[in-house]
Amino acid sequence: MLTKLDAAEIAMRAGGVAVIANGKKPDTLDRIFGGEPAGTVFLSKTRMAGKRRWIAYAAGVRGRVVVNSGARDALTGGKASLLASGVIRIEGEFEAAEVVSIVDGEGLEFARGISDYSRGDAEGMIGNGSKGAANGRASGRASVLVKRDNIVLLDRK
Repeated sequence: MLTKLDAAEIAMRAGGVAVIANGKKPDTLDRIFGGEPAGTVFLSKTRMAGKRRWIAYAAGVRGRVVVNSGARDALTGGKASLLASGVIRIEGEFEAAEVVSIVDGEGLEFARGISDYSRGDAEGMIGNGSKGAANGRASGRASVLVKRDNIVLLDRK
């Protein structure tokens, strides 16, 4: 039952509708689509945009970016991008434009995002104290590993 509730929660966060009903009765689907009460309905009040839904639920996660508490607060409390200065370490292999899991120091995933850099380039950025960037992209500003528009916060309990 817990798995069914988890699936309903994902559907609701993505803006969909979920129904948990008795699948052993042959007319259950007909009753549901006919608008009859045939189980428990979970409705969403909001709908997540397609790109954000893809990042959060459909894309395969390729690596993990472990961030400090300051970076977590900036990401969850505002409209911040993920800067290299907030990264503790990087785990797993990924290329630029792949989805990575963003976790806190305790390993709790709280966001996902599309990385602007491969693992190797990102590691080079965090090793440089967050100034400049890999591949000669130095700009004098803090290096952005994941832009805010490509980050989805996950509602983990």
